[in-house]
Amino acid sequence: MRNRASGTSQSMKNISKSAFLGIHVALPPLPEQRKIADILTTWDEALEKLDALIAAKDRRKKALMLQLLTGRKRVAGATGEWRTTTLAQVLEPTPRPTPKPSKPFLAAGIRSHGRGVFLKPDFIPADIALDELYEIKSGDLIVNITFAWEGAAAIVSDEADGALVSHRFPTFSFRAGKASRAFFRHYIRTKRFVFDCGLASPGGAGRNRVLSKTAFLKIGLMLPPIEEQEAIGEILDTCDAELTLLRRQRDALDLQKRGLMQRLLTGKIRVAVDEPVASP
Repeated sequence: MRNRASGTSQSMKNISKSAFLGIHVALPPLPEQRKIADILTTWDEALEKLDALIAAKDRRKKALMLQLLTGRKRVAGATGEWRTTTLAQVLEPTPRPTPKPSKPFLAAGIRSHGRGVFLKPDFIPADIALDELYEIKSGDLIVNITFAWEGAAAIVSDEADGALVSHRFPTFSFRAGKASRAFFRHYIRTKRFVFDCGLASPGGAGRNRVLSKTAFLKIGLMLPPIEEQEAIGEILDTCDAELTLLRRQRDALDLQKRGLMQRLLTGKIRVAVDEPVASP
């Protein structure tokens, strides 16, 4: 079809009605067409059911996160009081300055909206005009001061241990017995935390809004005892793991459906009209 389209650019190309109607298509007999449509519809219905299940699980997890992270719902057996504190009382700035390597190195960045750390392997030193970088460690809380106002914060994963960042990515370690990484992995995704980071990022829009590290550490929050923090983190981690598994199952099913569709619609495999449609 692309060869029948006319025009000078990709965005302006079009196809005439006569050229479109003149396209040759290999078709099986009508009963086989209907059977192929039935087969692919069955796969589509299975995908829709998975999509609905994933959406329901995600809504449940978000509702549970809101309840657990604000104390509206307590972990079974928890009795300690939630106390008002600040980030300065539970986090400790942990900069690890290091000279910029002379050879390609592992660099890291942070996605906005609580989507975690991403890695840039074999980063070329000449691509950054700084002589000093900072090492991050697994379990650090790291923030992008340029985009903190839109949730660019993360707990450093094991895969990112030892990666290097610029001065725009301050790192913090958790004070022993004060705060749980598992708890904060979810807390930093809340609207309340992102809102507070926005308040601590004065300036105009976009890159002009830079997080004040002093204001960041003054952010207030309510925390339960450390044991309940750990329990909350484990509960929400389990929800995330379940969602990840379902999404992988959905992706695998979609990939199988696309492969089957390619073979059925090109005649690479044929179907017997009198056979029942099998569910995926």
